[in-house]
Amino acid sequence: MHSYRRQEIQGPVLSNKDVKISLKKRRYLCPNCSRPFYERLQMADYYQRCTNALKTTALTYMAFHSFRTAARLVGMPTNRLLRLFAYQRLKRL
Repeated sequence: MHSYRRQEIQGPVLSNKDVKISLKKRRYLCPNCSRPFYERLQMADYYQRCTNALKTTALTYMAFHSFRTAARLVGMPTNRLLRLFAYQRLKRL
């Protein structure tokens, strides 16, 4: 193991309050090339600032509401939801 790094990610809205999850991510050193890398997390992908469950919930709300309304319901910025939607569309192609 190499070191630790703190990261805050956005969780689901509970009782109309935003939830921030503080993670203590581990960094490891590769035994072959000595490069550091992070452990893989199940709740969030690499370089993401919100949980996978929150992204799924936002996309579900977006099917029935506008982008702005869906973003407000899950507590994320509208631009983040737009980028997430565009990424999901590209992933299907």
